Amino acid sequence: MQVTYKGGYNKLDPQHAKEFILASHAVVVREHINAGRHIGVVTYAKDDGYYDGRIRSFFGEKARIINHASLDPQWGDYDLLYLLGGNQLRLHKALLDHSFSLSYLKSDVWLVGDSAGAMVLSAFYYDIDDTGDIHFHEGLYPDSKRIVIVHADNPSYAPEHLFLNVEKFASGHNLEVIKLNENQEVVRIATI
Repeated sequence: MQVTYKGGYNKLDPQHAKEFILASHAVVVREHINAGRHIGVVTYAKDDGYYDGRIRSFFGEKARIINHASLDPQWGDYDLLYLLGGNQLRLHKALLDHSFSLSYLKSDVWLVGDSAGAMVLSAFYYDIDDTGDIHFHEGLYPDSKRIVIVHADNPSYAPEHLFLNVEKFASGHNLEVIKLNENQEVVRIATI
């Protein structure tokens, strides 16, 4: 299994929008589609249709959009699976509600998490409530031994106190901290 973590993008910045994960991966994804591989794009984190037009503009009907209207996603069918950004708590709950588990995936699947998707594809992830308090939650990939900070260069998403709190939490749980700026990505190879 290959896991790609990406730090999200600033939708208010036109240049950032051009580097949106599906745009930056479009050529590779089309190669996968042309080779007959199955592509899934999970939009549970922002399940208001925000991504649908963009997904269709890049891949037509050849990538399956997996949202709350999707019936019984067959997680093991996909060769490449994107978990897009939005609300990480909503994404995590919806994945669990739809019986997502890494153990159901193909052993050679390429998992790509962008923003909220990157967060939940970790051992732990965080959310920041309206008062600025940080809460930690178990992620979908405990064996990764990591926690991902996304939008690390954008104080609207990553206020200064977040870094210290995440580092302290990570130290107490023996976790690698991955700090990702917007449109930055890292790849990890793993086994499931």
